[in-house]
Amino acid sequence: YMSTPTESPILNTLATVARTATFLIDLFVITLSKAEIVWTVHNLYNHESQYPRIERIVREFLFVTAASVTVKCGSAARTIEDEFWFANPNKMEIIRDGAYLDAYSDEISRDNARSSLSIDEDTFVYLFFGTIRRYKGIHTLIDAYEKVRRPDTELWIVGNPKFEDYERELRS
Repeated sequence: YMSTPTESPILNTLATVARTATFLIDLFVITLSKAEIVWTVHNLYNHESQYPRIERIVREFLFVTAASVTVKCGSAARTIEDEFWFANPNKMEIIRDGAYLDAYSDEISRDNARSSLSIDEDTFVYLFFGTIRRYKGIHTLIDAYEKVRRPDTELWIVGNPKFEDYERELRS
């Protein structure tokens, strides 16, 4: 329901308000049907939220309309209960992530993996793996690595950058 940012803050706000209204109406219509909403809460709020009040309204409405809310652990459930007025602990289900050990083949040896990635046998690799976003503190990671850097270490930042300007900034 959040608009894709444009050059115009006014258009961004108008588009977000219109999309939010449509989304809330859709949720309401779903509750009138026999379908049920199951919502998995990954984060309290969007990482790049520009409209925290709108997001709060939507999330509270989701807590009211969802038949069930899934979370990853008990700590997350308690945090959600403390943050949101309409978070009902009786609707929350803890569903932990599954293990993927058997889902992917693991047939490459350590030596072959290092060879294919051009990593020397004695090199220690510090790895950041995930979506590359400003709030994750990658600049802090780079600064910390520079302070402890030794000749037999490498820092790898592996993932998809969310924003091109941030990618250019990190590369520089």
